[in-house]
Amino acid sequence: RVVKKQRNLVEAAFYSYYPDVELEEVDDYIETAIPVDMQEVYRQGYDFWGTEMILRRESAYPIKTYLEFESSEEGRTFDPISAFLEVLGKIKKEEIVGIQINIAAAQANWGKKWDGLLNRLSEPKTKALSDEGGGRLTVSRTPGEINVLKAVEANLSKPAFHTLVRFIYLSPKPLFYDSYARRGLTGAFNQYAALDLNSISQNHPISTRTRFWYWPHVFPKTRNELKKQRMLYNYRNREMPPETFMGRVLSSHPMNWNAHSKTFLLNIEGAATLFHLPTEVVLTGPHIKRVESRKGGAPAGLAIFGGDEEMDKFT
Repeated sequence: RVVKKQRNLVEAAFYSYYPDVELEEVDDYIETAIPVDMQEVYRQGYDFWGTEMILRRESAYPIKTYLEFESSEEGRTFDPISAFLEVLGKIKKEEIVGIQINIAAAQANWGKKWDGLLNRLSEPKTKALSDEGGGRLTVSRTPGEINVLKAVEANLSKPAFHTLVRFIYLSPKPLFYDSYARRGLTGAFNQYAALDLNSISQNHPISTRTRFWYWPHVFPKTRNELKKQRMLYNYRNREMPPETFMGRVLSSHPMNWNAHSKTFLLNIEGAATLFHLPTEVVLTGPHIKRVESRKGGAPAGLAIFGGDEEMDKFT
C-alpha cells in the first residue's frame, strides 16, 4: 500500500526487478475484511489475537537475509516466503490472518549510533600472561568473531528503514485457536535467525495475552480487552508508535500504557528479505494464481498502420 502520487515510482521498481509481473490496483482489504472495533468483532461471533515483532538484539546486528538462503554449492535457492504461504494456506475459510509490515526511511547516518560497538568489536583482544601480572598478550580473533564484525559493518553500510511488523488473527469463537497463528507465524519468522547475530521474536508486552501474574497484576480481563482494541486500531490505521514521550503519554490509557510498541531498524537487504514477491522456486499453486501467459507489445516491424491496399490482403 503506497501513496497514490508514488504509484509510478513503485511500479517502475517492481517492473525493473520482476519484468513478468502484473500489477493491479485493488481496494484496501482492511475496509472490508477487518472489523472496526472489538464490539463489532464480538457481534460477528469472532475472537481476536494480535502481537508485534521485535529484534532480539540491537539493530546493528543483521538478521539472516535472502543472500544466505541461496545454496551456490548445490545450485538451489530457498525462498523464505514459502514458509509463510504454507502457514497461511492451512487456515480455514472463516479465519483471518493478517501480517502487516510498516516501514519509514531512516536517516542516512543511522549507523553512527553504533560506532562504539564497531570499535569494541574491532579492537584487539588481550589477556594477562599470569595472575601476578607480567604484561598482556594479544589474542587473535576467532573466525566467528571476524564474521560478526564483517556482518555488522556490512549491515550499517546500507540505507535502512524504521520497521514495524504486526500480525493479527481473527476467527469464529468455536474455531478460535490463537496458538496456531501465534506459533505458526512466529515459527516462520524464526527462519531469519542467525544465532551469532540477530533474530526476530514476539514483543510479549504488546501481545493480547494477559494473565493475573502479568504486571500490574490487576484487572487482567480489562487490560486484555484494552490491548485488543489498541492492537486492532493500530492494525487498521497502520499506526507507527509515537516518537516522543509526550506522544506515548497522550495515547495511553490508565490500564493500558502505550510504552511497549517499538520499531527496529532493517537495512534494504533485510527489508527485501521480509517482503518480496514469491520467486519461481516457491510452489504457489494452491495459494496464489500465477499469470498464465506473458503480455508484451507488438513486434517493432509489424505493419499495423498500412493503407487500404495492405488491409485488402487480409479480407
